[in-house]
Amino acid sequence: MRAYRPCQLFPTLMFAWLSGSAALADAPLPQPENWTACSPSGSFCAELVVANDRTTVLKDGQPLWRMKGWFRDAYLADDGEHVVVGYDGLNLLQPDYRSDMPMLTFWRRDAIVREVPLSDVIADFAKLERTVSHFRWGHTVGFDREGRFLVHTIENRMLAFEVETGNLIEVRPVIYPGH
Repeated sequence: MRAYRPCQLFPTLMFAWLSGSAALADAPLPQPENWTACSPSGSFCAELVVANDRTTVLKDGQPLWRMKGWFRDAYLADDGEHVVVGYDGLNLLQPDYRSDMPMLTFWRRDAIVREVPLSDVIADFAKLERTVSHFRWGHTVGFDREGRFLVHTIENRMLAFEVETGNLIEVRPVIYPGH
């Protein structure tokens, strides 16, 4: 079972940044597998199980609540009540993408709070980066210290969303050292 831990965020982001070639980016998505996503503090974990298409949130190994669905890109908030699900294609869009397709889904327990469309994430579709067979749009980052959910776009913008509502609350440029 694959497990993501908060301490793996930096190495994961560095790998994604360093491996940004089109050939690597267009590799097929891995087959679905069971995995565990823990909240940033590690107080809660969500087991995502392929066979029964179910996500179970646990505290101290005991089930708290369940929701239908297995998700490739899921994040559990520190309150144990909210889950953010990223686009299943991760950082790549199909060539026939639609501006209204959901890129983020904010959940409270087993109810959708808000779906955020691509048009709310990307300001200028001309900036999408063409790969061999897809378009690179950006990627989900996870929670920051304030509990906001972050998304980094191909436009070098960092978007911060309020986890309880799914509302965009801050947009800031990403500035790389030396640029």
